[in-house]
Amino acid sequence: MESKRRITVSKPLPVPEAPTFHKVEGETEDQKSKRIESKYIARAVTPLRAIRAMCVQCTGIQPRRIAECTATGCALHPFRMETNPFHSKSKKRIPKVRVK
Repeated sequence: MESKRRITVSKPLPVPEAPTFHKVEGETEDQKSKRIESKYIARAVTPLRAIRAMCVQCTGIQPRRIAECTATGCALHPFRMETNPFHSKSKKRIPKVRVK
């Protein structure tokens, strides 16, 4: 008769963390701003993300201030939240039909 082995773990396995935008221990404010700026620039692969990266730089590397932006004269102001306000989302989507 075979015995089944049970593996017990005394503590939970570590879960890999997503990149953080919070201050790393021992990091100066200048290092923090460069790290955040480089993350946004690295993610700028689409025009909307590039606009978001520009807005992060404009607000002094403070992403939370983008929503509170008062520069309504800026041409990028409507796009600052990584959305295009001029594209309407249709509630009725017509399914694509494949022709054989």
